[in-house]
Amino acid sequence: MDSSFYVSTVRANYDNIQLFIINGTRLEMTHSFRDMMKHEYFFKLVVDTLMVGLNNAWEFDSTKALTLYKRYRRKDALRALNMVFNQNEQSIGGYTYSNNHFVIFITLDKGEDFKAAQMVYEDEFLDPTRFKWFTKSPRTIDSPEVKLLKSSEDWNIHLFVKRRYSKKDNEIDFYYLGEMTPDIKTIRQLQKMTTQGIKRNVVEMEFNLKDTVEPNMYEFLTGE
Repeated sequence: MDSSFYVSTVRANYDNIQLFIINGTRLEMTHSFRDMMKHEYFFKLVVDTLMVGLNNAWEFDSTKALTLYKRYRRKDALRALNMVFNQNEQSIGGYTYSNNHFVIFITLDKGEDFKAAQMVYEDEFLDPTRFKWFTKSPRTIDSPEVKLLKSSEDWNIHLFVKRRYSKKDNEIDFYYLGEMTPDIKTIRQLQKMTTQGIKRNVVEMEFNLKDTVEPNMYEFLTGE
């Protein structure tokens, strides 16, 4: 409820309009927010915002941090899982891990507008229960995240997917497809060509999803 989740450069954008502060175990309104709440129209807007939020909350499973097939931005997913967030949203990239949570964000069809990737990644569904994934490059079997995934009994691995990247659509949300476990025997190191024509090490592996992807969602994401 306060701005402590955000990295300092982002937090600066919110400091002047911060609504709450944490005082010990108490959550308190800031003085500026108290003053604003004295204005009738502003008070009405706050109540309206809260009511919309409460109404939307019925669509989510309140017993879990994340709800299957709901859409999340990268930073919102990390915040829901109480993960460390010390970077801007774009720097998270395809995956990050902390506090026993490993989250993977996949864009299935990057399209012609996507210029950020230095390598063509062939992340894909093998079927509604299995997913093939590549690490960032350069990575090897001995890279920290690969070692973690090879011994991930104490970690929760989450998959978020969106179907395509498009500047026009400006789609920034990912669908949450639940938790999954790596198939250890599929983990292998290989080399892939970068867009500059240089070969780099990456690690490929397959995951088993705990929840079979619902048919309509699977067709929507894959077109199959």
